[in-house]
Amino acid sequence: MISRYFWIGIVFTLIHCTELNAQTDLFYSRAKIFGNGFVPIVMEKILDKKVTVTGEDTCTEYSIGEFSEYPQFRDTISYQTCINSNYIEIRSSSVLRHFLPLDDKEDGVMFSRKSKVKRRTEFDSVKNTRYLVFEEIGHPENTVILDEKTKVTIFEGQKTEQRRVFESEVLKYIENKDATLPALVCRPDYLKPGDAIQFTIEAKNPQTQQWESGFALMHKLVRIDTTESGPRYVFLNQIIHLNDQFIENRDTLFLTHFSDGLFIGSNIGMPVAYYQPGLRIVNPEIPGFVYYMQPMETPTMPFLEASAKTDINVGVEAFPLFVYWNSTMQNPYRWMIDFPLPWRNSETFRQTPVFVFSQNKIAGKVIDVYASAKPFQLQKVWENQQAIQLDLNNSESKSVNLNITVTNAALEVQKLSKSDFKIKKKKTTIQLEFPNKEPNQYYLIKVFRKNDKKQFELIYEIPYISRTDI
Repeated sequence: MISRYFWIGIVFTLIHCTELNAQTDLFYSRAKIFGNGFVPIVMEKILDKKVTVTGEDTCTEYSIGEFSEYPQFRDTISYQTCINSNYIEIRSSSVLRHFLPLDDKEDGVMFSRKSKVKRRTEFDSVKNTRYLVFEEIGHPENTVILDEKTKVTIFEGQKTEQRRVFESEVLKYIENKDATLPALVCRPDYLKPGDAIQFTIEAKNPQTQQWESGFALMHKLVRIDTTESGPRYVFLNQIIHLNDQFIENRDTLFLTHFSDGLFIGSNIGMPVAYYQPGLRIVNPEIPGFVYYMQPMETPTMPFLEASAKTDINVGVEAFPLFVYWNSTMQNPYRWMIDFPLPWRNSETFRQTPVFVFSQNKIAGKVIDVYASAKPFQLQKVWENQQAIQLDLNNSESKSVNLNITVTNAALEVQKLSKSDFKIKKKKTTIQLEFPNKEPNQYYLIKVFRKNDKKQFELIYEIPYISRTDI
């Protein structure tokens, strides 16, 4: 069993994921501040709401259930938010909690007492959401933040206590039937050499707010080593540059199978036994506590944990998926139980599995380097024992003159047996041979095109890690 003393510290950061939509039932978490740490006291879920209109006021009443482990509620409370053109009024169990003026008046009520209040508007360009921020003059630690459109409370902070919306993609799973039943977290024994998984990598354009795909990432299991601690799975990582259309080797990934967990280096750990998903406050002082996912860390204060089992489709095939988050993390981990290599998505970056080869079955369609309308293109970077090889395609009517340099991690220029090449109109493979080529060495390849005036233009700059030892 992994010792609880492998795990350290907590940062209480509630995440915001693009997959959370406005229709999702809101969860809140309340926490106390101790120095630089935050200790959750209780969690809340909106159970019901009703809207009434009286004169100028539109009032929404929320019934909220308190819990420390969902769905076992220990108590219920109510909040009422009334809005008109001049103010926002928030009551907790019929007691006035906030009176927040929407005009230029400073007199208001915050946390059930008269206050001088200033208001400002903040815009989150990533979430494309505008917020109303109310702050007590002279005491910025006393703050209320509302969604400008819905007027829903997003955050309340008072001295050493905070209450804020708990937004996570995990929450859209945990209320599904069977999502929080005991689940097998991963099956590493299913893996064998030759198995592979491929993802598309997309980033959100901050101007258009559209997802743009520029890369595909492939993990391929090349061998399984026997070590004292257990099997070690060695994956070769390759990333395809979809726009420039060439393949780049990435760092080797090692997965080690200990008796109670599967670990990637000392950063990520996944239990191999059955696990009880859910949403709960976890106290590391409980006897027998074991903290997975972040080896070498030891939480010393209570934290939040949310996890669920669901499904993910790759092509037409469905695979069991495990999603895990706790408040020491910025974003949740997710992994396919049958192919346990975790990935993390955020508001601006996401990976999506598009191809899986496992147990002699293929799901989805592999993305490979493909031809484009570019008249001259680098299609693939690969190697043998003596040389790095470049696959080039020239569809221009005339030959293309290239000059190529290779430097290592120490910025030493390698002495190539040939550095100038004349590429005719066809597909060509060229060899970049140099005598001291080493496995697991980082190289930077620069490809220059020489024009008629004998001027050089850099057209490709390729990071490459030699992998001839695997």
